[in-house]
Amino acid sequence: MNVLTEKEFIERVEAIQRARRIFIETGLTKNISDAFEVYQEVLAETVRVRKVNKKQLGPLGRGLFEDSRRPICPACGAVCYFRRVPKNKKGILTQLVCSRANCQTVVNSNLDLQGWQSALAEMTAMEIQNIVEGLERGSKQDPLPGAFRGESETVCPECGAGKMLSVKGCCGAPHGYLWCPFCKHEIIRD
Repeated sequence: MNVLTEKEFIERVEAIQRARRIFIETGLTKNISDAFEVYQEVLAETVRVRKVNKKQLGPLGRGLFEDSRRPICPACGAVCYFRRVPKNKKGILTQLVCSRANCQTVVNSNLDLQGWQSALAEMTAMEIQNIVEGLERGSKQDPLPGAFRGESETVCPECGAGKMLSVKGCCGAPHGYLWCPFCKHEIIRD
């Protein structure tokens, strides 16, 4: 496959959205890759490969920070990726997530993506690292800030240490889930 044209890219994104609506939102699967594959086999008029690489996406697949340096994880020294979070009471707009699978570090930030883009362009690596070191840390296992509905009446069946928190729905659990802040146990709602 050659580099996708803008029209092919848009059609692919729209096909993925249709697959999500048909197969994930109806509860048939929770995996977008499986949903897209079934959509392609059963409903699609146009044949599309399941995966495309960055070369095939060309300039359309470039991220906001593709050519920028990235902040370094304060725990292990690996590069961090950016993650936007829902509106929340703490004012956290983004999180820096360590790229290493075995490092659980997440750093909460009150800068939005454009703020980080400007900071990375204007500041030295040492200045950026000083900012990162001063920010509140969390874990990859913690739910996103702003995702909580509140405390539920359910006591964690795994550890029994206390009541579980109710978390808003997302793609993997459209009806939300219960999360234990003590042992990180999750119960997905149907």
